[in-house]
Amino acid sequence: MNKVAIITDSTADIPTDIAKKLGIIVLPLTVYFGDEQYKDGFDLSAENFYKKMSLEDNLPTTSQITPHVFEEEFSKLLSKGYSVVCITLSSTLSGTFQSANIAKRGLDTEEIEIIDSRTASMGYGLIVIECAKMALEGKAHREICDLAKEKIGRMQIYGSLENLDNLKKGGRIGTGAAIVGAILNIKPIISIKDGKVELVDKVRGSKKANSFIIDAVLKSGADFSKQVIAIVHGGVELARLDEYKKEVCDILKPKDVIITIAGSVIGTHAGAGFMSICFESDV
Repeated sequence: MNKVAIITDSTADIPTDIAKKLGIIVLPLTVYFGDEQYKDGFDLSAENFYKKMSLEDNLPTTSQITPHVFEEEFSKLLSKGYSVVCITLSSTLSGTFQSANIAKRGLDTEEIEIIDSRTASMGYGLIVIECAKMALEGKAHREICDLAKEKIGRMQIYGSLENLDNLKKGGRIGTGAAIVGAILNIKPIISIKDGKVELVDKVRGSKKANSFIIDAVLKSGADFSKQVIAIVHGGVELARLDEYKKEVCDILKPKDVIITIAGSVIGTHAGAGFMSICFESDV
């Protein structure tokens, strides 16, 4: 039987119970609040991250996984007879992909495959989950890699930012623009294409933003009855999530929906209260 280990990083935002059940190895990026340092999702839960961020005047900062951390994990798995499939956050958004490749070169082996997801969060977390299921079924290393690479080009994300606070803190917009945005209740709609975050539109109000996202996903023409999609959020209250899940299911009719809270790395940039849908298009 093939022994294939599936590794990813914490920005995949895979729910802990799913990762544990499927044997997915999740390596954390690091988040800093001033001099305080935390491992994303390990030392600081996502829920506590959003609470802490709301009390800070400055945005936290984040850093990639080091080559040394990857090399240690790779070496341990290789010594146990595993080959490795490692899928990371987009190389355009983080140096984590590069770190993994440096570690692989140091070990000089073909038993490790490093795959650039070219996206973020459950945009590749869904692929990691599928690869992990294949590994548990005893599928071959190459078959798992081929499936991951084939799906990467079809993964899409649409999301709405609840407020402009983090854009202001990060210096991407001025205080005046943030105030006007708050008064007008502006919700930027974003997507990730080829590893880059793009502004799709701006709408007024959370309900309009949520409807815009669902409509954009629907227009992709995908057959959602055959796929699991993900709703990723930035610390949104349960009642709102349940309402949104019902709306998503009524309109898209997916095979299943995974709801997960984004960790500190994604949350730093998207801000509290954001909502997004990750799915696989047909093209």
